[in-house]
Amino acid sequence: DVIKNEQELLSFQNSLKDRFGPIPETVNDLFKTNHLRWFCEKLGIEKLVLKNETFKAYFVSNENEKFYTSEIDGKILSFVKTHHNICRLKDASKRVILIINSVNSIEKALNLAKQIHNI
Repeated sequence: DVIKNEQELLSFQNSLKDRFGPIPETVNDLFKTNHLRWFCEKLGIEKLVLKNETFKAYFVSNENEKFYTSEIDGKILSFVKTHHNICRLKDASKRVILIINSVNSIEKALNLAKQIHNI
């Protein structure tokens, strides 16, 4: 990945717009995917799957990672507690998976990741 931060992404978006005109929504979704990945990395998520309106976030696999005793872990637990009707945590072979239902777009997934991050 060549683009590493928000400023580089914005610069790239502007250069595309200058060269080709308005950016199609599908391309904007690709930009949102970068944002989503960046937020997920901050939350200790190493793999993300969005399929069949289900958001699955796979957290770091090593139980000794500082993540499991960090502020971020507390934010995720708080989110699950207050949104128990749409999400749950699953323990699967040395890895925790956050499963959130009714996520039908990259934008909704991004908003949920931001919500968790800002708790």
